Amino acid sequence: MDKFPLMMMITDGNARIKRINGAMEKYTGVSASRASGMMCGDLIFCGSRLKNGPECGGGKKCPDCGIRQAIEYTFRTGKSVENKTVEFISKKSGKKIKRALLVSTVSIGTKSGRSVLAAFEDITSRKLAENALKKSYRKLRELDSMKTNFISMASHELRTPLTIIKGYTALIKQELAGCGQTGSINEYLKEIETNSKKLDNIIEDILNSSVVRGGTIAVSRARVNAVQLLRNFISAADEQANKKNISLAVEISENYIPVDLDETLFLKALNNIIDNAVKFSEAGSKIIIGMEPVDGSRTSPPSGRTIKIQAPSVLFFVKDYGPGIAVNEQENIFDRFYQADNSIKREHPGMGLGLSTARDIIRAHGGDLWVESRGKGRGAVFFILIPAGKVADK
Repeated sequence: MDKFPLMMMITDGNARIKRINGAMEKYTGVSASRASGMMCGDLIFCGSRLKNGPECGGGKKCPDCGIRQAIEYTFRTGKSVENKTVEFISKKSGKKIKRALLVSTVSIGTKSGRSVLAAFEDITSRKLAENALKKSYRKLRELDSMKTNFISMASHELRTPLTIIKGYTALIKQELAGCGQTGSINEYLKEIETNSKKLDNIIEDILNSSVVRGGTIAVSRARVNAVQLLRNFISAADEQANKKNISLAVEISENYIPVDLDETLFLKALNNIIDNAVKFSEAGSKIIIGMEPVDGSRTSPPSGRTIKIQAPSVLFFVKDYGPGIAVNEQENIFDRFYQADNSIKREHPGMGLGLSTARDIIRAHGGDLWVESRGKGRGAVFFILIPAGKVADK
């Protein structure tokens, strides 16, 4: 027993100590000869003694001692207790220091009859680190909640003056048209309208992100034909794609793929993904959108991870031939406000909310959104996995 680095003691069924090892001697400052005959509460001043005072130790049994309870349970039932956490007060060098122990007990046979072997590991540092981590996590959650509330409030406050600006711009245009005036003023007003629309879209993205992240998103599923849904969506081609002369191609081998989803939310997520693909694709290039029914599992080649897939499910994909995404960036791009290029003069503007909101929407459906790319300059494929729900008859 003395060769083991763990602290150990052998006790009778009443938690009275028969023997301790060298590690326990060193830890408590009590010799083995002196410890023999002590109650465990005399050697290890357990945390419950703070509550029960002199009722613990002094040859008496503590009613709440976790160590004693473990020893008596093992002696009574013959069953082991593994890794029970208890608090105690160390009395070494006359100081009282709060510590935490991990206790395990096992029934053994000795010359004096059946006994209990108890092993101890000091986990005070670990518990302190865990408590500090929990405290930091709670603080981060509070800060994140404050940030979300502030962003949402600020967005609502911005929307009111923006609505007034847009309204007065429209009125001025009507007045000018009535007076037969054209020229540079109309160009200025058009610029105001264009940038007001951009600001309106930014505010909308922020509000959508706040709602989704706040857990207040309501998903109203209905059975739809995913093939028709996708074709109708692509036929109303994105204005930005047309501006960059980017073609949106559809690759679907079937005419009917049923799926249960919230059409409005799903199309919002899909639109965010396609907007991202358009933003980072070169002018004149192509984006392919498609889907297929799937089941089983699927391996993501770049990362090698296996994606577990419910059966039946529908896997949508958006494939672009843009700059690609480094493997170490492929999770980061789904974080709120994340920008691979954080410089003020970055080439592609945006708030970094589109993909984050899209993933939250898809996960609210019980699905998932991820990206596969073989790295910079090799394009990317975004995958949307949606559980199909009950498959109805065609």
